[in-house]
Amino acid sequence: MAVVNIGLARATQLVQVDAKKLLASEAPAGDALADSDAVLEQRLSFVVSVDPKIAVVPDFLTAAECDHLVHLVEGAWRPSRVSTLSLQEKVSNGRTSWSCETRYSQTSVLERLEHRLAGLAGLPVSQIQKLHLVRYAPCEHFEEHHDGQGRPKSIFVYLNDLSEHDTGGHTFFPVLGLSFKPCRGTAVVWANTTPEGEVDSRMVHVGQAPTCSVKYGLNCFFDHEEVRKFILVAPSFCLKDARVVSAMDLPEQGSMVCDEPRVIAVPSFLNQSEVAHILEQMTHHAGQDSLSNSFFPGVTEVIHVLEMEGTKTIATVEARMSTLAHLPVDHLSKLRVVQPGTKQGLCDRGFGCIGFYVSLSECDDVFFPALGVRVVLRSGDAIIWHNGKMVEHCAHEDLRSLRFHLGKLVLRGLDASFHAAPIRHAFQLRTDIPVTDSSVAEGGTMI
Repeated sequence: MAVVNIGLARATQLVQVDAKKLLASEAPAGDALADSDAVLEQRLSFVVSVDPKIAVVPDFLTAAECDHLVHLVEGAWRPSRVSTLSLQEKVSNGRTSWSCETRYSQTSVLERLEHRLAGLAGLPVSQIQKLHLVRYAPCEHFEEHHDGQGRPKSIFVYLNDLSEHDTGGHTFFPVLGLSFKPCRGTAVVWANTTPEGEVDSRMVHVGQAPTCSVKYGLNCFFDHEEVRKFILVAPSFCLKDARVVSAMDLPEQGSMVCDEPRVIAVPSFLNQSEVAHILEQMTHHAGQDSLSNSFFPGVTEVIHVLEMEGTKTIATVEARMSTLAHLPVDHLSKLRVVQPGTKQGLCDRGFGCIGFYVSLSECDDVFFPALGVRVVLRSGDAIIWHNGKMVEHCAHEDLRSLRFHLGKLVLRGLDASFHAAPIRHAFQLRTDIPVTDSSVAEGGTMI
């Protein structure tokens, strides 16, 4: 949260901006933004403030894209944090929402959105920071703040409509007197700095609390320099030319399937009693946590989220994962039972620096097209891979670890991510009971 001039006078009049009403008007209210993405050519942009410039793009995301983002992060939410003057982050009573940071190009859908966001901002895609999804349950808010001098532009996209009875959830700019109503797929774009590069204190804003709904949004920040970096990916191997590795033929402690990037396969990582226990947890909650993502057939779908150390068996499995990843268990996300992706680009590789997958099916065939490797897994076998790499002291995304699962059978697997920094301690600082996505009915109203 940036330090800004809090002495600026507040607006005496309030203008509520409703994207649906803007679309219903005969023509754009003001100049349309120049859109470089061909997809955007069909979308109207409305400039609702000239100085400072704020533009609204209704239907910037499709309903399918909004659903994909919300489903992608199920089980990966953690308490939102704020930046301190020392550039460290902490949990604060001033920001009580939940957040999730994605990886660059985590799925092909997300990669397409990153390029579209860059086109809307008029900045290179290399300057886009990792996308942050946010979730506000009733009474959760983000007090007055500024996105910072190091972020010359911000885009916020609403991922759902709120209940018609909800009077909150707006994004409010108190100095400008502008209040934006959440409208599914709508993007709001603004500059955080003046043309001279100074902080524009007029852009302080508030994430107001919904009153009876859950609000989902996407925060997109642009850095003043290049931050989005990748390891170059060689052309994909054909499936018929892939080297086949069967986990059952590997030593008990596992074996390196690929050294660069590092991919390890471990036979019988879970015993069959542990597999049965995890599937039993899913059965107990059948129909409550399962999410449908039929707009993108072949995408990874979250079936059930396991609470951290929810049972003695789960705690044992988490500790074993920690040992294999050589990271403390505090860096481990919640375990998720998933139906893994069966199409290239739609298989979620995870949110952390290290990805972890354990087969819960009798047979699971995993293909890494950039590596030319197929790994055949049985129930309980595991694979672990690295999603990033440091190159000359700079973090690079490693898309060589992209995978998808073969076959026509309905698969089940256990998915987890290890993060570079601790994440579990933040949960202990929240005394409220977090809302789960399964408790939200269609339209964002609480059940």
